Amino acid sequence: CRRSIREFIRSTADLVVDGPILDVGCGYRTNAPELNSNNHKYVAFDVTLPDKHVNPKIADLRSDAKQNLVASALVMPFPSESFPFIVCTDVLEHIYSLDPVLREIRRVHKPGGLLVITLPGVDYPIHERLPQQKDYRRLTEGNLKSILKSYGYTLNLFERFIYKKNELHYSAIAKKN
Repeated sequence: CRRSIREFIRSTADLVVDGPILDVGCGYRTNAPELNSNNHKYVAFDVTLPDKHVNPKIADLRSDAKQNLVASALVMPFPSESFPFIVCTDVLEHIYSLDPVLREIRRVHKPGGLLVITLPGVDYPIHERLPQQKDYRRLTEGNLKSILKSYGYTLNLFERFIYKKNELHYSAIAKKN
């Protein structure tokens, strides 16, 4: 699953024209190789620090595997309209209440900027890999499109990916109005 998400993120990296990139809920910064290569400032944050003892697949947490900062997506420590490009990969399903997080994403997003989102579809199994991760929801295609529109985004691209056991995953690029 992560490989296809990375391929999608890699395909969006060329869309970054100007300014810093914000990676909301970055976890182990798995998007860094794709997004850090354009010489744009890459700011990554998550609610907790990664712990190599939590995930045995992570043998060595190099300094580039850590977030820039620990922060909550409920109150982002950034000025309004400071990021033209925001990435949020497989995060929304772990957010208890979407409204305050989506309002914060919109607040720190520059008008005309792009939002790149991935998330599991309705049939994707629960994936609580870290102690702080809880799966609260699965969105349908219609739910996601409606949510983006209600927060002032215009959908530029929407893709469905099928993984392993016919598990549906969504990827979207939306422009802030």
